[in-house]
Amino acid sequence: MNTKGFTLIEAVGVVAVIGILAAIAMPAYYTKVAKAQASEAFSAIEAEKTTVLKNLMKTQKCQASTTTLKYGVLTVSGSASADAVKHPSAQLKTGCVLTYTFNTANVSSRLKGKKVVADVFING
Repeated sequence: MNTKGFTLIEAVGVVAVIGILAAIAMPAYYTKVAKAQASEAFSAIEAEKTTVLKNLMKTQKCQASTTTLKYGVLTVSGSASADAVKHPSAQLKTGCVLTYTFNTANVSSRLKGKKVVADVFING
């Protein structure tokens, strides 16, 4: 009798264990990918904020721009965001709105088409 090799039950057991480990590990992996991609938005906004503030201090105006990055597009505009418009004092402020819009392709499904918005004001 030949006793070398694995039985069918042993092979099925190994496949089941691998499947269980994959089911546990994959959601954690996708969460880490989404966090890494989201960090690009916050890093880009933080870097651009310095440039925008310098320009606002010098010219008192917002210089509109658009920058395409790996996972999305960073847009700088001079219009107030919806949250800023709700406050009566918003019209008295000089500032810019930085908007990072995630792509709809090559990005985590949790982030597709979503936006990160930051208001930058020099007088409030």
